[in-house]
Amino acid sequence: MFLVSGCSFTDDEQYVDGNGLNWVKQLSNMLNEDYVNLSVGGYCNQNIFNYVYVEIMLNKRSHDKIIVMGCGWKWGNFVRD
Repeated sequence: MFLVSGCSFTDDEQYVDGNGLNWVKQLSNMLNEDYVNLSVGGYCNQNIFNYVYVEIMLNKRSHDKIIVMGCGWKWGNFVRD
């Protein structure tokens, strides 16, 4: 099982293809794995990080893979020019 977090581009209900599948569902099908999706449209990068932190550190849940898709074209303070 893998974990994903992000904004509306990662949310299960948005940005789907003609079959109603977003990139997370397509990846799940390709890997033949279930997933937990913490994404919500409108999340900022801080919320995305916080929800991953809570899931892993505070809830003590482990996942085989963790995929984080930040919103915007930069990761704020994480990326420097």
